[in-house]
Amino acid sequence: MTRKGLLTIFGAIALSGFLVHCGQEDTAFTSQDASSFAGKVAGRVVDKKGNAVSGALVTALPGGSTTASGPDGNYELSGLSAGAYHLAFIKSDYLDTSLASSVKVGLLQTDSLGFMQLHSRYATLKGMIGASDLSAGHSVTVLVENQSSTALAVPGSQFLLGNLDPGTVRLFAVVSGVGYGVKTVHLTAGDTDSVGTLAIDSVGGTVTGTVVNASTNAAVPGAVVATTGDTVYTDGHGSFRLTHVPSTAVLKIVSGDGTQGAMVSGVAVKNSDSISLSPIRLSSLVPNAIPRLENGYAFGRTTDLQIPLIAISQVGTDTAWHIRHYLWSDDGAHWDTTLCNVVYRSPSSLGGVGNHSVSIKARLYKLSGGLLLDSFTTLSTISVGISLPRDTMAPVLKRVSPVSDTTTHAWSDSVVTVSWAVSDDRQLGSVVLNGVEVRLDSGKVSLRDTLSLGAT
Repeated sequence: MTRKGLLTIFGAIALSGFLVHCGQEDTAFTSQDASSFAGKVAGRVVDKKGNAVSGALVTALPGGSTTASGPDGNYELSGLSAGAYHLAFIKSDYLDTSLASSVKVGLLQTDSLGFMQLHSRYATLKGMIGASDLSAGHSVTVLVENQSSTALAVPGSQFLLGNLDPGTVRLFAVVSGVGYGVKTVHLTAGDTDSVGTLAIDSVGGTVTGTVVNASTNAAVPGAVVATTGDTVYTDGHGSFRLTHVPSTAVLKIVSGDGTQGAMVSGVAVKNSDSISLSPIRLSSLVPNAIPRLENGYAFGRTTDLQIPLIAISQVGTDTAWHIRHYLWSDDGAHWDTTLCNVVYRSPSSLGGVGNHSVSIKARLYKLSGGLLLDSFTTLSTISVGISLPRDTMAPVLKRVSPVSDTTTHAWSDSVVTVSWAVSDDRQLGSVVLNGVEVRLDSGKVSLRDTLSLGAT
């Protein structure tokens, strides 16, 4: 027997001895005694290329024991009582990551989990600005529509944009007061995508309009009106004029004091054309200034060990607010706290078969004027539906071909294939038909049958 095995046995025997003695003297088994039997979890955090990720927060749930990965990406969570844990990994600029399966920690054991790979939250884009008559002698601003990252370039030079949200986006190269170029590209998180050459080849159009208060219809002077590559302010009558506006542009309007705003999408203006918009009504931005959590849904079965519940946050207009941690409650009175946006619940703890609700909110913070401000999001709900496993009931089969056993076959059909349709999609491994086990395939099952001579 290995030394590790002996230590585990001796630890278990010693623990049982303490428990027996604890019945005789309440103070015999102390917290120090308990910690002497604690286990550990160790591993290394790396990025997509295998490079060490330092400063990643590693949290064991339940319990919330937390540590940070070192310069070499290694971490060790100690002082864990024996049991099953889910590990959550959090690092700025990386996607929050949680192990799908639980980690089982034993007495006096150190479990090595090997590498945990974190994936970048953002994408990177590179390309080249093409030379054209519109861009000659000008500085070019390169940006992605509705994102904050920008880069400066000159015709014939390369550009690099980082910290971009992934997805299908429009990439612009803009020469202020002159024109623009645009390409639709797909960005992949963690990758550097190349777009080739982007030329300044469009002069855009002119858009005019008026900004008013939604409640009073009064003109709003001094409001900021911005589109890709250009920003103007409304005059004393609330009027504005934007030039060199791209087709299907998006306009963002914010009042001078930042309390009201609006977004206008799909502004269709052709090259060298002009359009006038209907009055743009600004509504209050205050109620949605801080982030909020969306209502969500989760589904599980009574045979599941754990059901993951995920909180989805929406960024507020005041981007200085950040989420400190999440709070979860099954009854509205008792709250669990987690650093990441995932929590796990067993079906039995939620009440078994039926529909249940878990309340969620997030604690927020921001730095303002040298002060650390604190707040909470409004209360949201995750609806959880729990049902019985699909294989608690027998499958329902319907004969497809031949439609019955009385079907007449030709003499050459000594072997026929009998087929059934399965009435559900429970993805059972197999069923037994006529004493023979057959595999299920996409909701259908078939069985080769040999007919006796002269059978019908």
